[in-house]
Amino acid sequence: MMRSHTRSNPLKILFLLFLLAFAARAFFPDLSYFFWDESVYLLHGKLFAGQEVGYSETFLRPPLLPLLLSPFAGLVSYELLARLFVAFLNSFVVLPVFFLTAAVFGRSAALIAAALAALLPVHVLNSRWILTDSLGSLLAFSSVVAFVFGLRRRAAIFFFAAGGILAGLAVLMKFTNFLLAVLLLPLLFAAIKRKLFSAVAAGLAFFAAAVTPFLLYSRSSFGGFFYIFGRAFHVVVERSGGGLVFFLYLALDSLGMLIVFLALGAFSVFRLKQRGIAFYLLCCLVVTASYSFFIVGRGVSKPVGLEWEASRFLLLFLLFALPFIGNGIWRFTGLLLSASRLSKFSFDPNINSRIPCRLRRLGFSFSAVAALVTLISLLPAIGFEDGLRQVTLDMGVYLRGSSVGELGCLGNCPPVAYYSGKRLRMYYSTDDLAAANHSSIVVFDIGHVPSGYAFVRRFCSGSRCAYLLARLQ
Repeated sequence: MMRSHTRSNPLKILFLLFLLAFAARAFFPDLSYFFWDESVYLLHGKLFAGQEVGYSETFLRPPLLPLLLSPFAGLVSYELLARLFVAFLNSFVVLPVFFLTAAVFGRSAALIAAALAALLPVHVLNSRWILTDSLGSLLAFSSVVAFVFGLRRRAAIFFFAAGGILAGLAVLMKFTNFLLAVLLLPLLFAAIKRKLFSAVAAGLAFFAAAVTPFLLYSRSSFGGFFYIFGRAFHVVVERSGGGLVFFLYLALDSLGMLIVFLALGAFSVFRLKQRGIAFYLLCCLVVTASYSFFIVGRGVSKPVGLEWEASRFLLLFLLFALPFIGNGIWRFTGLLLSASRLSKFSFDPNINSRIPCRLRRLGFSFSAVAALVTLISLLPAIGFEDGLRQVTLDMGVYLRGSSVGELGCLGNCPPVAYYSGKRLRMYYSTDDLAAANHSSIVVFDIGHVPSGYAFVRRFCSGSRCAYLLARLQ
């Protein structure tokens, strides 16, 4: 397979793209509020650092992110460092995207794909939050890249071992990354066919080494090796999601005009003479899209707000889309600058090699500007859940300075526990909360006061309210 080449040192460009990616994710960090999942992971970071916390969800949350945050938990700037550290880790996305795209479609397409990875709005936004979605997709994608490079036989054991570790870490970062079992199986079979038995054994051994400590912890703490995994998959079994139209809307909303280049890049795979790995990546694209559609179709039972947008479940699919988008933009440059090729609508992989260097640069610049304008136009605004954030913050700050002891809570409870520092137990119905006999309770948007309680304090903003109630003596 012929590939395009550039004379410049790609490592310098990659370093600049990494800095650009980090700047996009780290500038103006928002420390005004941490929503449900963020509060839980920050609390878990403190818990893993040996501090006492008033609320935890260790029975259903993956452990890797709070483990990474725990070294910062004792510092005054814990929140800022947590945001910056997550942004820093997510900025490494440019590396696997570049190296995989370069191996399949050439260096020029790889630089385009890496630039898009640095600036893609949906990835930038998810990279700014203290969540597992973007980091989990990065680890899973990097695992596939390592196994692909391992098939080249050179240092196969090293790459397969690295891929096994990355796969294990991907699962510990986000449990739904068990999808890797499907994505990596063809690569393992290909390695066995090539008699790379030691490499396969190394990959499986290092994967087991990464996940075994967590399985043992789950067994000793909750009585089952896969107990936490089972509890965590509640997201997958919701029944109130959207259909195919909603999924296509999410994909269009995340990629915009880039979907056209995705189609061009994917179609060009069938014109390649040697398309083994490219076809495999195309299959990964289809599998991850199907998996994203499955999860989105099941629905996500969460409050309304940007952080709960189902597009975060598309991140792994989007990473597999970037090599094809980079290839599509690079091929489009050739089509744009060659009238004869335009009239024939050909997808010759070597078309750019027959175009003068200055024209190629002009076409590349045009395509890059067009893509950047599209990315900027896709940048959404952050919602504030119609006042829920403000009333939660107000309630947490008020409780921190009060003499209230352990709380019962119904509603947006983890942020209340985080901001108040109080011990809190969450309930899922008014009846269960009232029957628990707490001296003080916090409830959100109630229609009536539970029997035996009286109002102590109320905070309202927009259409949302938070109430502190005390049990009558």
